[in-house]
Amino acid sequence: MKIIHSKKELIAIIDNDRMKDYKITLIPTMGNLHQGHLSLVDTSACFRSRKIVSIFVNPLQFDNLSDFASYPKSLEEDLRVLERKKIEFVIVDNFSTGHKKFVKNKKFFELDLKDPEEIRVNLQDQEITSIVHFAGLSIVSDSQKKEKEYYENNVLASMNLAKFALEKKIRKFIFSSSAAVYGIPEEVPIKENHPTKPINNYGKNKLEIENILKKLSMEHPLDVVCLRYFNAAGADEDGDIGEERNPETHLIPNIIKSVLQSNEFFIHGDTYDTNDGTCIRDYIHVNDLASAHLSSLKFLDSNKGFHIFNLGSEQGFSVMEVIDECQKLMKTAIKFKIGSKRDGDPNILVADNKKSISKLGWKLENNSLKSIISSAINFHKNAL
Repeated sequence: MKIIHSKKELIAIIDNDRMKDYKITLIPTMGNLHQGHLSLVDTSACFRSRKIVSIFVNPLQFDNLSDFASYPKSLEEDLRVLERKKIEFVIVDNFSTGHKKFVKNKKFFELDLKDPEEIRVNLQDQEITSIVHFAGLSIVSDSQKKEKEYYENNVLASMNLAKFALEKKIRKFIFSSSAAVYGIPEEVPIKENHPTKPINNYGKNKLEIENILKKLSMEHPLDVVCLRYFNAAGADEDGDIGEERNPETHLIPNIIKSVLQSNEFFIHGDTYDTNDGTCIRDYIHVNDLASAHLSSLKFLDSNKGFHIFNLGSEQGFSVMEVIDECQKLMKTAIKFKIGSKRDGDPNILVADNKKSISKLGWKLENNSLKSIISSAINFHKNAL
């Protein structure tokens, strides 16, 4: 945390950031920080930008100089509070499917979570207070063909990370789970207490990890939030971080790439029990997913034990509706062919997100199909 004492110094920092196209988030205060100010600091953590908190007590704000003289000036305490709010990330990835170019954080370790000794050697001396666990293989069709590989990468690696958390007395653990744990829904929208009957190995992996974490949470001082993602989509607002897979399996990037690369796009079936015959999914912007993880960390400050939350928009869109929105935004007709329906693919998957919003205090800032697709288009155009 850098403390700035002069206008000249502040202007120099801002000018330098602008030259590098960095974004700046300003939290204006007059010091004597209270919970309202600190909630703004917490919210700012969701944005990839430099955070500037002003704690300047401006005499021009006071009509009466005696009010200015009596206004509490608590600079040292304010600085201590802000120092405690500082979040530093340690990134761990083996880059088997990820990309180093997307890692903007200076502190990262290239290691394999399947090796518990590798975890200890690299992370033992790091001052880690919380773990947010995203890593894992995630292509559903591959999980059926590569059962052993998926089990080792997803379940065993997660167990290694959880054991490390217990060894290091790291109390907070956030796990990225999936709506795949539900299987074929019995009712829509899907609540967290819906029966879990996964129909593929990927969903089974996620559910097994949840159960392991639940057991560990009951037996040890480990507080856990499992976040069940629905369809993650979109890209960072700057357009330099987004979905990049080979092969690409997600709907929205495949549609966009078909236009940018002049390829035909394949729809997996048009015989679903929906209005237009294509399956309906709940799309959630990656920035909203990110903010939910930060909200979960804050939630665990005062809520111990094991918790599960859905992350979705509570809105469902069919494949044809997504194609139609892409056509509008890209101002072109999209060519596609109808392929065969995938076995076990549900007609509709839509989250009930009321628990996440009420308990986590989570707010969806990009809750429209248009904003999700627009950010993805921006990323893929920049990637060309």
